[in-house]
Amino acid sequence: RRLAELLRAIVSRLVQTGRLTAERSLTHRELVARSVFDSDSQRAVFAAVAGRAEAMLYGAQAGLPEDLDRTLREGGQLLAHMDEASHAR
Repeated sequence: RRLAELLRAIVSRLVQTGRLTAERSLTHRELVARSVFDSDSQRAVFAAVAGRAEAMLYGAQAGLPEDLDRTLREGGQLLAHMDEASHAR
């Protein structure tokens, strides 16, 4: 549940900042492909969040708890960075 909430928050921030449009009809992978980020490392973090959320939603594999913790931590850092960047503009 926390991962889905984090994904929604990041997508919402992407839409608010004009880095993503028409998110309602996009798959998890399309969200990654169509979003604009400042760096490849930010895209990689978002891809990990979206991919993990997709796997948990549609697959039977939850993965290792420490991997989930890392994905949540890095995704939270990405969201915080996006919030800081939007306030700096």
